[in-house]
Amino acid sequence: MYSARTNLGSKAIDAEIVDWVDARGFGFARPASGGSDIFVHVVVLRRAGLGEKLAKGQRVRIATEPGRDGRLRACAIGLAGPDSRAAAADIWR
Repeated sequence: MYSARTNLGSKAIDAEIVDWVDARGFGFARPASGGSDIFVHVVVLRRAGLGEKLAKGQRVRIATEPGRDGRLRACAIGLAGPDSRAAAADIWR
């Protein structure tokens, strides 16, 4: 369930957290549709009001953009599923 408050846009994708490194403040999400993992930084979580970390296996909805190195990174994130909090934010706004 996604809230009307989310700002993920129509191109947001469903993904699952496959790795999170608390000490470094980042992790990776694997798109449900397949493809390369997406970099997720703690700043995106803070702006979305999701705290400081995600759990491996947690389902999320992510809007992406190319990073400096050309690989995809999350620019907005929200939790996915019936127990999700209504939170998402675009950190480049």
